[in-house]
Amino acid sequence: MDKVNGKLTVFFEEPFWVGIFERIEDGKLSVAKVTFGAEPKDYEVQEYIQKCYFSLKFSSVVETVVKDIKRNPKRMQREAKKQMLEIGIGTKSQQALKLQQEQNKQERKEKRRKKKVLAIMLVAMSIMLISACGKKEKLYEIPDLSQYKTDYVGDSSNVINIVSGQEYPAGYSYDSIEIQSETEPYGLTVFLKDEPSAAKLEDELQVNADMTFDLIGNLGTIDYKIADSKEIIASYER
Repeated sequence: MDKVNGKLTVFFEEPFWVGIFERIEDGKLSVAKVTFGAEPKDYEVQEYIQKCYFSLKFSSVVETVVKDIKRNPKRMQREAKKQMLEIGIGTKSQQALKLQQEQNKQERKEKRRKKKVLAIMLVAMSIMLISACGKKEKLYEIPDLSQYKTDYVGDSSNVINIVSGQEYPAGYSYDSIEIQSETEPYGLTVFLKDEPSAAKLEDELQVNADMTFDLIGNLGTIDYKIADSKEIIASYER
């Protein structure tokens, strides 16, 4: 059986605490990045590992060198303290993470392409049905948000029009935004109002995130939060 080495590094990457899982198997390194939000407690990290580790989406592998060195307990304690003072991850892990980001980017592009094709087909079908019926029907059009397209997340006027003009899942509606345009990756936080009957969301906001990325050129990250509690609903990266 191949030996598998694992490591989790938790650190603050503005504006959230994140975790980088590193997995080395048969001399090949792959990584997975997760967002915790607020600084997680030790027991919360342990619970996350137990419940979610096997469902993590790891990156493509990169070659790495694994040194099998026997360490005494005191040396291991010293190295653990040293790692606690360090921030970030190694070069190989950064390469693997970059591969994962590029892979996710391509997957999102493919999803957006399929959604656009489906939207065109649905519009064509609607036109055919209205023509066939021969009746006077009122056609409701989706607002054309492309008129607000901008290259900069700091263009607050157009950004507000983009996010406030979108349809959100049932029970949720636009409230306000917060822009982070000082350092890259430039970020946007969208605060949503939730009704008492609103169901808990999983990945339903992916469509909204994709649309927002398409319309704001230099936007790197999007976070959706509940307006009152500031609880994170979902986070997305370009």
